[in-house]
Amino acid sequence: MVGLLIPALLVLLLSKTMTEANQWKASELVSLAGLFTGIVGTLVGAFLGVQVGAQGKDAAEKQTVLADKRATKAEARADNAEQKFMRAFMALPADQQQKFSK
Repeated sequence: MVGLLIPALLVLLLSKTMTEANQWKASELVSLAGLFTGIVGTLVGAFLGVQVGAQGKDAAEKQTVLADKRATKAEARADNAEQKFMRAFMALPADQQQKFSK
């Protein structure tokens, strides 16, 4: 909104300061308004782009942390399952252990 007010105020100021000897052409006013609108639009667009990018980065970091926690839990479960299997295997008689080890 402010980006549109600045060129509008500039055009009004320039049109009010015109005298008979120094008159602005319509094309000159449009050029000045376009110049300021372009600059302000570029700056606002860059600012908003940085803001959106930062939000996306935060969301990605949160997802990474969650994925890391899930992977750690899955690894712990796998280790626990392997330990249970080894205990059960060691509890088998030697002849049955030999059947599984081939």
